[in-house]
Amino acid sequence: MRRLLDNTRPNIIIVDSRSARNDRCCLSGHSWLFGTGFTRLGQVQTWLLLILPLVYAIAVTVYAMTGSLDINNSNPGLTGIVALFILAAAFLEEVAFRGLILHAFVRLWGETNRGLIKSVLVAALFFGAYHISNILGGTLPDAVLQGVANVSMGIFLGALVLQGRSIYPAVFFHGFWNLGSYLNLTSSTTWGTPTSWLWLSVLYLPLAFFGLVLLRDVWQRPLVFDAA
Repeated sequence: MRRLLDNTRPNIIIVDSRSARNDRCCLSGHSWLFGTGFTRLGQVQTWLLLILPLVYAIAVTVYAMTGSLDINNSNPGLTGIVALFILAAAFLEEVAFRGLILHAFVRLWGETNRGLIKSVLVAALFFGAYHISNILGGTLPDAVLQGVANVSMGIFLGALVLQGRSIYPAVFFHGFWNLGSYLNLTSSTTWGTPTSWLWLSVLYLPLAFFGLVLLRDVWQRPLVFDAA
């Protein structure tokens, strides 16, 4: 009888509370992957939206820097190596500025219209300040104007990430914007004057304005910036 009673006792599963806490910490530590869109490819609408801005960005960049749109690649072998580096650098910059930094500010200031605009603007300022570091390879006016131009680009890319709920459209845009510009700029020996950077700062303003327009659509629907 005692054996029968022992066999009918319910099985009790003991869960280690420390293990459970570790699992929760692990999930919360990776929640930004969900919030910044690393787990989603993005909406089709977002991919379509970036086509014309990408063509515009490449065109105005190469024209402002060189005064022409002629693409003359004299070293295909070198271009293949540099292209991989350019695409990898674009991916890492998007992870830093539109992934970690933008995500942090959205969580800090919330998903209101004002909160989203502040988050995108501040992340864009970080992006522009990062490019001022190029003073090491040029002059202070060139570096400052390059930083200003990249603030406008950062506004557009930040809005693109929020609009599509994915970081990949911004990675694609950033990578091929840099790559398309490189193919043209390497064929010129006159690019990068202060006047060129000033023109580029002005010509990038429509991208910033378009990004702010995209934010209006983002504000009207909920974002997925919480832990999954």
